[in-house]
Amino acid sequence: MSIPLPKELYEELGSSIRGEVFVRDEAGFDDYSTIFNGNVKSMSKAVAVPLDASDTSKIVLFCVKHGLSPSIKAGGYGTAGWAIGGDVIVDLSKLVEVDIEPPNDAGSYTSLKDMLPPGAKGKEAASAAPSGKRRRQEDIDLRRYDQASQAVATFLRGPGPMPVGLQDGPSPNVRRRVDVTPSPPAADSRQASVGSDTNSSSSDGSGNSPSASLASLNTTPSPMLETSRASAPSLRASDPFGYLQKGRPANVPPTVTQAAYPPSSMQRGWAPNPGSAFGNHPLPPGQLALAEPVHPHAYVTFGAGMRQKEIDTYTAQHKLEARYSDGQGEGVPYHVPFSAHPVGSSIMILGGFGFLSRLRGLSIDNLVEVEMVMADGRILIINEEEHPDLWWALRGAGPTLGVVTRYKAKAFPVPVVFAGNLI
Repeated sequence: MSIPLPKELYEELGSSIRGEVFVRDEAGFDDYSTIFNGNVKSMSKAVAVPLDASDTSKIVLFCVKHGLSPSIKAGGYGTAGWAIGGDVIVDLSKLVEVDIEPPNDAGSYTSLKDMLPPGAKGKEAASAAPSGKRRRQEDIDLRRYDQASQAVATFLRGPGPMPVGLQDGPSPNVRRRVDVTPSPPAADSRQASVGSDTNSSSSDGSGNSPSASLASLNTTPSPMLETSRASAPSLRASDPFGYLQKGRPANVPPTVTQAAYPPSSMQRGWAPNPGSAFGNHPLPPGQLALAEPVHPHAYVTFGAGMRQKEIDTYTAQHKLEARYSDGQGEGVPYHVPFSAHPVGSSIMILGGFGFLSRLRGLSIDNLVEVEMVMADGRILIINEEEHPDLWWALRGAGPTLGVVTRYKAKAFPVPVVFAGNLI
């Protein structure tokens, strides 16, 4: 059973930093010591929430002085719980600086050492950092499965009996959009269609007549279709992922139609192409104003407390200039190549394979500079030119070297995104 940080140490740490300190069993401790994996429980003595690199340096020196182990929590998405495993949790959630800049004339960027620190006079104030409770609620909202079929939703929610009368299929709010009430078939419509078809050969010589086409619209469902529906196994009490089992035939829902790709689309390359939105398929005239980004990439600076979705939201709202085919537009959003799953900022020094990786590389490949607090309390700006030994080591092994408080990374134009859920 862990005990709280002694009062004298709590007062010493609290007086040395501008951020907040919460000891165990104090209100606010749980908000900052909970991670995405709710099965992990923290045994830490206290949580310190720094506001900048200077605060972080003082917390590290405090731990060294008193022989306490610090653990760094940047996003709380690690499943093992290392982020909340130390005596003192250093929660970086208040480091929420974020900015985007186009490359300068030489194609380079403004170094972190030449930028005003967060909260400095004359620097635009960053938006208020969300509390740990609010962020935890946002994570809970990610686990809503009502848009899935009832069998999948029940499987993802966990064990438990399925409610009586529950039928598989889309949830009610989705079903209202996809269900179509069929009109009652006309009496003997199939016979009328057949009769019309046999007498229509003299109408145009092709065996088809307007009366036959109209009559065929009112026919009853095909017996073959009804047979396939009746023979399709019910998913109500089955494994939602049973289709992965070998030997099980694939049952295509009767409402699904496989669209055939035109042969030309399969032969067209992905090289830059005039008349395209981002260098691939040409779009129909007048359907979309084509945009050409002015800058091949941009640079995004963000604090270690920012999470992937928050950075993506910011860059999507702060577009950079572009040239439009119709002469007007609001710009093109740029995005940092992050991981494909929800992550914190530390993915920039761990790896990061995501949706842009095949085109732009891993997250660590697009990192250009960091601000890092070392174990001796020094605050260093590390890039390819300054501290090159640390620069090559931190891209993949960064968490073992120090605490990164600010990042600067490349971002690339993503003018259009086509996405959907697949389950």
